[in-house]
Amino acid sequence: MPMVKSSIVAIFPKVHPCAEAQTVSLHQLAGERLLLPTRGGSLSNLIQTAFNQEKISPDVVYEGSSVGCIELVKTGMGVSLHAREFAAMLHRDADISCVEFSLELSFTYGLGHREFENLSHVEKLYLSYMKKYAMDISAPSVD
Repeated sequence: MPMVKSSIVAIFPKVHPCAEAQTVSLHQLAGERLLLPTRGGSLSNLIQTAFNQEKISPDVVYEGSSVGCIELVKTGMGVSLHAREFAAMLHRDADISCVEFSLELSFTYGLGHREFENLSHVEKLYLSYMKKYAMDISAPSVD
C-alpha cells in the first residue's frame, strides 16, 4: 500500500563548494566520494539506478548506517544521499548542509502485507487505520 511520496537530497559538509547551492545534479557528484545507506536497501538501489541511468560510475567509499554516513560527512570524508525526511531531522546541525537535486529523485514509502482476506482482524484494523492515515497526510494542508 503506497503511503507517502518522498525524494532524495544530497548532504554536504558545510565547507563543501556545493553546500550553499540551491540544487545539485548527479553529474556534479560524479567525482565525489559517496557515503550511502546500506547496500541492497530500496533507497540504495534507487540511488544506484539513478547514477546508472545517467551513465555515471559513483565513487562509493562507505555503505552503512544513516547515522554513520552523516558522521563521516561531518569529517569531510564525502557526500551522502538520503531521504528528505531523514535530512529534515538534521536541519539544526551546523556542520552539514542539505541540498535538493535539480532533477527530482523520488520514491514512495509503502506498507506491504498479505492479501486482505488472509489478514487477522487486528491486521485488518491496522491496515484500515494506515489507509486513513495515508489519505490524511496526503491531503493538502489548509492554513
